[in-house]
Amino acid sequence: CAIGKKTLVIAPPHLCNNWLSEIEKFTYLVPREDIEVCPYTMVEKRIKDLSEFGYVALDEAHYIKNLTAKRTINIHSLLQNFTPEFYTYATGTPIMNRVPEIYSFLVTLAYHEHVT
Repeated sequence: CAIGKKTLVIAPPHLCNNWLSEIEKFTYLVPREDIEVCPYTMVEKRIKDLSEFGYVALDEAHYIKNLTAKRTINIHSLLQNFTPEFYTYATGTPIMNRVPEIYSFLVTLAYHEHVT
């Protein structure tokens, strides 16, 4: 992660406790101090900007493939306005080999062009 910045993990609500448990088990990171785990359902309320985060990970990223869904709009807005130095997506759900299935992910790649 970027030196001096926190990590943000955005995950489905049912996986947040698992993330915290695994972080405590396998790392020396301190939750809320070094790493923040936030459910997709709370991103709009809890995360107002990404400037304090150097790395953002989206677990079960297929949750943001529908460009008209509110959670997708919220995530895209954050990534566009406060592009972190690094971000990644993880999903175990197959994505069909069709443009509409991957378009949301491709759009986020263009946000790095605006970072100076």
